[in-house]
Amino acid sequence: MRTRSSANQGLNVRNSPGTRTKSRNILMSNISDLVERFNSIALQEGSYTELTAEQEEEIEKALHGGPNTDTIITRFHLIITRADLSTLAGDNRLNDQIINFYMNLLVERNATDPHLPRLYAMNTFFVPKLLSSGHAALRRWTRKVDLFAHDLILVPVHIAGLDHWCMAIVDLGQHTIRYYDSLGGGRPNHQVMDALERYLREESLDKRGNRWRGRILRSATCGSVPGRNIATTVACLAVRLRNMKRERLR
Repeated sequence: MRTRSSANQGLNVRNSPGTRTKSRNILMSNISDLVERFNSIALQEGSYTELTAEQEEEIEKALHGGPNTDTIITRFHLIITRADLSTLAGDNRLNDQIINFYMNLLVERNATDPHLPRLYAMNTFFVPKLLSSGHAALRRWTRKVDLFAHDLILVPVHIAGLDHWCMAIVDLGQHTIRYYDSLGGGRPNHQVMDALERYLREESLDKRGNRWRGRILRSATCGSVPGRNIATTVACLAVRLRNMKRERLR
């Protein structure tokens, strides 16, 4: 997993404004539509909407149209370079920039639809900080946020030894914590789940004066959804979002 310091934000952008705008629009359109596609299909491999020739061309430009240091989009206080974007291609490993960007897209999308659950997403640095320093070191991160006013909290988890992404999802309505691992095998991540449970209890006590009480579901499977990467977890999340929306519309 790669991180980027503020010193790297002064990148020399060599692609033209027109190309950057088109690339940005294509990137935003396709990434933002990912969850909706999962909601509207039977989650079967090969049933994605086909891209037009123009979209394919713009994606090709975004991936291969210049130096890897070129900035493709800046949003959510994140800089996505061509090198970052290339991690979405093939079987490449996603980096933290892409994960954080996508989490923000989910939050933004749900904020525009009152029928969708209210989301809050932790960034990829949350779990390492939690494991190393505990709640006290993270108190300022949510100084202006009431986590318990949301329906779901998304917590990306990076397994360094495998260079693999998992996700913990806190369902505040159901008072549960689920852990999704697309590699399967029912392997619980006791360290992360226990730390997250302690964090929620301390955060609730700090913000609301009472301890959060919930159930830890040690592992969760994604049914028949194909895939061995974070897209599988996204599919699981999409199903959960769809079901919650249906419940709200009843």
